[in-house]
Amino acid sequence: MKIFIVGNIASGKTTLSNELSNYLELPLFHIDEIVHDDINNIKRTEEEQIKIINDINRNNKEWIIEGVPRNNLDILCNISETIIFLDYDKDTLIKRLKKRHKKDKLKYDVTLEEEINWIDTFNYEKIYEQLKKHIRKGIIIKNDKELKKYMESIYESYKY
Repeated sequence: MKIFIVGNIASGKTTLSNELSNYLELPLFHIDEIVHDDINNIKRTEEEQIKIINDINRNNKEWIIEGVPRNNLDILCNISETIIFLDYDKDTLIKRLKKRHKKDKLKYDVTLEEEINWIDTFNYEKIYEQLKKHIRKGIIIKNDKELKKYMESIYESYKY
């Protein structure tokens, strides 16, 4: 199983990917770690990112990759067997960001206002364009009720 989880900031990508990774025992990779080289404190080139994605795909029979999509969206959609798009409404995202900032005040290098502005820059059209190309493997989740239903289907389908 090769799962790509994509969505806007605060949509629940990391929470969902951690839960699926643990339950299905799949290795988990984060787009931020593919894009950024934290050791050298630089952003990797697009070619370096593509190499890392291809290495992940070649070296792992199954995986989960999660994150806010970047230039690597096409590649990730092409190699994934399942694409989960967490398409929560703006009010929910803002509420989650406020809660996150209040809880982990010292953890963030960016302000709440900056993150709220990022919500508006998310390219929904590009995601939906990709999902149209990959209609059979796309899942769109718009709220917690739909997410709960999806997770129940996973638990039912993959009982150990």
